[in-house]
Amino acid sequence: MDEYVYDGANIRYRCPSYSWSFSSANSRTFVYVTQYYLKVVSAYGNPQGEGWYDEQYIAVFFVTTPVLDGVGTRYRFLGWTGDSKASTPTATIVMDGPHVVTAE
Repeated sequence: MDEYVYDGANIRYRCPSYSWSFSSANSRTFVYVTQYYLKVVSAYGNPQGEGWYDEQYIAVFFVTTPVLDGVGTRYRFLGWTGDSKASTPTATIVMDGPHVVTAE
């Protein structure tokens, strides 16, 4: 029995306890939890929150702002694109499937 079973690159099933139950027919039943991958992208700053989350979990993601490039250029956060249209640097998303969010 595997702890993780992958269904493509962004969906997997996790067996949280490696436990099983036996039915009267001596068959084992393993319980798996669906997980989806959240990809957080930003050309600037330090994006956080990327990773695997259980189905229906409310994931928090963010990027630091404002961003300085070390030469004096300052970048201002404009909002998220992709699977989020939030206008704040910190936002949430319900993990009802794989998601990609990009900081602009």
